[in-house]
Amino acid sequence: MKKLAILLLGVLPLVMSSCLKEENDYFDKSASDRLEEAVAKAISVLEGAEHGWAVKYYPNPTQAFGGFNLFFKFADGQVTVCSEIASAAKTVTSLYSMGQEAGATLTFDTKNELINYFVHPRNPDGYGSNYKGLEGDYLWTVLSAEPEKVLLRGVKSGSLYTLTPLQTDDWTSEMQAYKNAAGNMKFPSYVCVVKGDSLECITTSEGKFLYRNLTIRQETDKGIKSYAAPFIYTKTGIELYEPLTINGVTAQQLELKEDYYFANEDDSFIISGPKPAVSENTLDYELTTTFNSVKVKATPSNSDKYYVTVLPAWEAEGYTDKELQTMICAGLTSAKLYSGVKTVTFSYLYDEAEYVVLGFGVDPNYMSASTKIFRQSVTTAKLPDAMTDAYKAWLGTWTVTSASSEKSKTSYSFDIVIRPRTQNGTYFIRGWGYTSLKDDYEFYVSYTSSTKSFKIYKRTGIATLDDGGSLQLLPRYQHHTTGAYGLLNTSGVCLEAKPDGDGKGVVTGAEGKLTSGDGYTITSVDFWNVKNGSNYYLTAMDPYTYQDFFVGPYTMVRKSTDYKPSAAKSQRNTSGILQKEAQRPFVTNDHTTSQSGE
Repeated sequence: MKKLAILLLGVLPLVMSSCLKEENDYFDKSASDRLEEAVAKAISVLEGAEHGWAVKYYPNPTQAFGGFNLFFKFADGQVTVCSEIASAAKTVTSLYSMGQEAGATLTFDTKNELINYFVHPRNPDGYGSNYKGLEGDYLWTVLSAEPEKVLLRGVKSGSLYTLTPLQTDDWTSEMQAYKNAAGNMKFPSYVCVVKGDSLECITTSEGKFLYRNLTIRQETDKGIKSYAAPFIYTKTGIELYEPLTINGVTAQQLELKEDYYFANEDDSFIISGPKPAVSENTLDYELTTTFNSVKVKATPSNSDKYYVTVLPAWEAEGYTDKELQTMICAGLTSAKLYSGVKTVTFSYLYDEAEYVVLGFGVDPNYMSASTKIFRQSVTTAKLPDAMTDAYKAWLGTWTVTSASSEKSKTSYSFDIVIRPRTQNGTYFIRGWGYTSLKDDYEFYVSYTSSTKSFKIYKRTGIATLDDGGSLQLLPRYQHHTTGAYGLLNTSGVCLEAKPDGDGKGVVTGAEGKLTSGDGYTITSVDFWNVKNGSNYYLTAMDPYTYQDFFVGPYTMVRKSTDYKPSAAKSQRNTSGILQKEAQRPFVTNDHTTSQSGE
């Protein structure tokens, strides 16, 4: 036995030497040489695509959010990106590099805003995890690189990314085609039908963000079986992340058919939205505009229900007709629908501003569009010549500075915007106060021509908040004897702004007596959440301090005559149909003191 062991030990080096020789014969280059060649080939292929690459981008290890269409173009160590989550015309260029970590790796080396949307731990729109975001990739392992297709594996997510050559340099039109297709192919609910067997089909959403991931549930004799079906929108349908087999039918590419369901070639595998109700109603529209209103007269051909609205042009921009109908229907109730000939006036709009009139039939049973959409741009008229110079002198953007504040005794400044509401009569003001809602909502004030001043009153019913409370503008006062502050219940004037020279003003608080006979001065007005008879504080906007209400009198200095909104600002008071209201916390409450005579 010992001899045998010695013989084997003697033979073993020869065997190992023989194996090594065969390996050296098989690989005529070293591992490092082969890796360098793989890197060089990947760079050549990536930069060799004349028009760039169409990328199927799947963030998240479980592809929970589905896939998104992006374009990449590589050249001289730089990568240019276009994404369907942004404007189709937007591109961002950053640096990229190829590395060698257990294979060729592709890395985006510098910040790229469009990739960062998927990668940053806090998604810019708040989607995904609070500390992981959408969990996308900026570092990939190159699985294969050929001129016809490049396959990448996300190092962070493990997701497969497929790149195919684009056939056009017109990225804007190409990406808009993807965006339009995705907008037109979103449905409020789904069902999966495989060989006639109807299966529950669930999707998840956050606000306007509909996850591109379906959960298909099938009842079996062993209980409920679930299938995950993440997908990406193509220009003609959807493509599942990987082939899915149910009831013996395997599907991955599903084309849109009859505008409401996706199916394979023989319709044996279907993912369907609701079958649309179709109305034969035809609607004629007559539009009339003033400086602050759009009047819409709708004349239908039958008694079927329909809906009409007016949106700021920028709020509807980028949405397809189908997408607008779907989002609007999601917020409709039967009380908002019309039938028969109706004239609807949309008031208190901006002058010389572009709006979009939308109208379409609605099935009241399912709150879904039943006709094609009417969509026409209109521009409101300019301010009437009869508007006085004294009235117009208040229009614009102003910086308001308080004398003090209730707690810290600090002088605070804040910007407000004043725009016309009615001719020589009232204004809208946005931005007043210290709360986190101050720039989101407007209230109106009254102009007095004899004193060239405007007066601020208590305002109720400004908006209904997410928790069911009512947003109200309430005045605070200071007790003359005790110096204490509190809320005042009054229907009288709260603050009055008077001109104090060209482009300047001064704001003072009204004085009066409480039911006790003690005197008071109104020191501020601000937004409150009034619910179930209690007044709830709102959170403060940075850099202001919670509950540190401003104290007048105030000075006003005009920054500019501009009062028109930018596309970044919501006009929630005039439409807000496509805007998702933010959830905001409300804490504690305060009570109201009555004025004498109330």
